[in-house]
Amino acid sequence: MAMFSFLKNLLNDSKFKKDLKLNMYQIIEIERDRIRAIVYQ
Repeated sequence: MAMFSFLKNLLNDSKFKKDLKLNMYQIIEIERDRIRAIVYQ
């Protein structure tokens, strides 16, 4: 649920929306790895 909220906040960010169009999959990979690192710390 926290991750969903986090992603929703990113989608509300206009700069992120612009970046999303350019490299959505790259951003998702990076964020997923970062979240995984936080979760399994």
